[in-house]
Amino acid sequence: MTAPSPASACAGYAAALARGTPVVAGGYRAGVTDLDDLDDLVRRWATGWAASRQVPLTATPDGWFARVGDAHRDTEHVSVRPSGATVVRLVEGVRGRPEAWLTLVGDPA
Repeated sequence: MTAPSPASACAGYAAALARGTPVVAGGYRAGVTDLDDLDDLVRRWATGWAASRQVPLTATPDGWFARVGDAHRDTEHVSVRPSGATVVRLVEGVRGRPEAWLTLVGDPA
């Protein structure tokens, strides 16, 4: 199975938001009952994820960034509830770089 292009991934994310479908990286629903806590949940997940890999996690205006340094994943950017313009900008930032991972977590409601 071939990974979707950044443009189609972005279009899929935008379409899901337009349908009112909760979107979480990988297509899994978070199971969060109080979506006001989604930002905190993802922050705690990203913090633990980075700590488990012993890589620094840096807060950015769009979420969090980690320089992983693996052969298959050099960097990862995590963003919660990004706007459409932010999604486009983040996707453009990883275009053509399969080792740059982008995790978008969203709640369109």
